[in-house]
Amino acid sequence: MGCYPLFCCTDWAGFGSDIQRVKDRYVTISVVADPFAPLPTADLSRYLQLVRPFKKHFIIDVSGSSDGHINRHHRYYAKRALKQIQVTVADHPKACLDDWVRLYAILVKRHRLRGIKAFSRTAFSIQFEVPGLVIFRASRNRRTIGMHLWYLQSGIACSHLSAFDQEGYSLRAAYALHWSAIVQERAWRETDAMVFPYLSADGPQTKR
Repeated sequence: MGCYPLFCCTDWAGFGSDIQRVKDRYVTISVVADPFAPLPTADLSRYLQLVRPFKKHFIIDVSGSSDGHINRHHRYYAKRALKQIQVTVADHPKACLDDWVRLYAILVKRHRLRGIKAFSRTAFSIQFEVPGLVIFRASRNRRTIGMHLWYLQSGIACSHLSAFDQEGYSLRAAYALHWSAIVQERAWRETDAMVFPYLSADGPQTKR
């Protein structure tokens, strides 16, 4: 499996045979296939009755050094925010649970989320146990004002959720966290190591 709602496989060659083996057990099988899967649409159509696009998402190839793919205004807001806040990668994600639940409660109230979208603390405690979780944390005066959760799988980073308090919204911390995630992923690719930088407007200040 993969980051909700994506369906991921370590061996896509067996996808067809797996579907054939279980199709008679269920009334419906719905799959949101990993967009990076080495499986063309034609092959999916062989095993599923209906195949169609599901939403559109922005994908960034961090192997390049240029930030030209990032909107100019977004770069401006990110660098401006990074002059006022500090962004770090959490060394121990599970230690961030209390702060995350506090921030997400603000999001739930702000957007009037209901049902499965209004995740409980229990749901998040389970999610925080999933391998590959990476948390970027925005703080000011040693207080957490925003967080962005990502999951790493098979060399791909998938954005999961982000949440902020009022100060985080005011300082546009979301731009700083997205920018930092891109810079961090590029650093990991270049060094082939887990590098945890403290991000500033001038770039990463690396700590190992």
